Amino acid sequence: MLRLPGAILAGGQSRRMGRDKAFLDIGGKPMIKRTCDVLHEVCSEVMIVGGSEERYSGLGVPWHSDLVSDCGPLGGIYTALKLAGSDVFVAACDLPNLSSDLIRFLILQYDPSKAGITIARLGETLQPLLGVYSSSYLPVLGAFLERGGRSVQQFVYECSSLIVSLESANPPFSQEVLLNVNTPEEYRNLTRT
Repeated sequence: MLRLPGAILAGGQSRRMGRDKAFLDIGGKPMIKRTCDVLHEVCSEVMIVGGSEERYSGLGVPWHSDLVSDCGPLGGIYTALKLAGSDVFVAACDLPNLSSDLIRFLILQYDPSKAGITIARLGETLQPLLGVYSSSYLPVLGAFLERGGRSVQQFVYECSSLIVSLESANPPFSQEVLLNVNTPEEYRNLTRT
């Protein structure tokens, strides 16, 4: 299996949560630490992109500020591709059920000769912040950002992309695998189970 660098996108403001969701306790550790650990199982190296350095300095993972500011998650993807100098596996920091099996499945679907982006979909839920982005798209992404593009989904649809249905896995992944934690209610529901 291809071993790619992994980038955790952590630049969000957590407005709906009201506190930094990256540090919510999931099974006894901060959610972002859990994401780091899962990526370390599969990726050749792991970096955190976005946010502020002091928040992430204790995690033992290199942190990088966005090279292009105020561009949302696309700025983080641009930064990860630029710094890695290679294709990158990207994961949002707010996926508490992320697993190494899911990462491996998505990387195995990635074929840059057919599509430069491979992302996950489960049912109607598209997760453009979980998948592989080709470094060959760095100039295209840079131009997209310069024109004022900010929507990750729009960028994915404008590029040659493979949207992988997680139901096609054997066995299929459950709906919980793409659960995002954005609000206090979602966090309470997660910690009740």
